[in-house]
Amino acid sequence: MMRTRLLWFSLGLTSSAAVVSHFVWKDLYVDRHALSSHIT
Repeated sequence: MMRTRLLWFSLGLTSSAAVVSHFVWKDLYVDRHALSSHIT
């Protein structure tokens, strides 16, 4: 019981961390791209 709960908790934590990091990297990439295109 406890092991499956821990498994689901770690799975949800990993997926949410992946989504957050994906959005953060996308935001950073868009900002950098806009900045570089603004400079040129």
